[in-house]
Amino acid sequence: MIACSQCDLLMEYPRLAPGETAQCPRCGYAITSRAVEAMDRLISMSITGLLLLVFASAFPFLGYNTSGQEKQITLLQTTSTLWENNYPELAVLTAIFIILAPAAFLSSLLYLLLHLRRGVVPWGAKTICKWMFHLVPWAMAEVFFLGVLVSLIKVAAMATVEPGLSLWAFVFFCLVFPAVLTITDRYQLWFWIEHGYRPHSHG
Repeated sequence: MIACSQCDLLMEYPRLAPGETAQCPRCGYAITSRAVEAMDRLISMSITGLLLLVFASAFPFLGYNTSGQEKQITLLQTTSTLWENNYPELAVLTAIFIILAPAAFLSSLLYLLLHLRRGVVPWGAKTICKWMFHLVPWAMAEVFFLGVLVSLIKVAAMATVEPGLSLWAFVFFCLVFPAVLTITDRYQLWFWIEHGYRPHSHG
């Protein structure tokens, strides 16, 4: 049984064919949906998102030149710099928002999907499925990127700014991660955990 998040109507979970969406019979709110080839798409997009996040953290994020002095900064150094400048709370929150929460969500999702794809319910599946969705509000990579753009406008007036490889990787990550969230249906994921994944069935 599932409840509509808008009007609280309790209803039986619908079995959907690929491409179908279930709406609340009372208010018309879209309760759940099943994307075409949802499992394979989620697996490939989750792997892509994790790889982009690794690339975004491993290479120079930005470089700037001012008064003949060149300096580069990585994504991880944004948090360490805050810590070194006596902003430990902000450093921790920044690390959670832009790296840890998105990485934990994608890793958890990939862990579940790779097992379910083979017809195996992984250890701790229900607990992981429950808590991974609590991470979504804490994943604010796109908000951080908007802050970077605003900062670039201000810094560009004082120095020559060169975007690094990690910046482009982070841009693509900010596109992939919301796409993963869009096609990740929690009710469908719960159904796969409780009833098994059958690629050619309507469940």
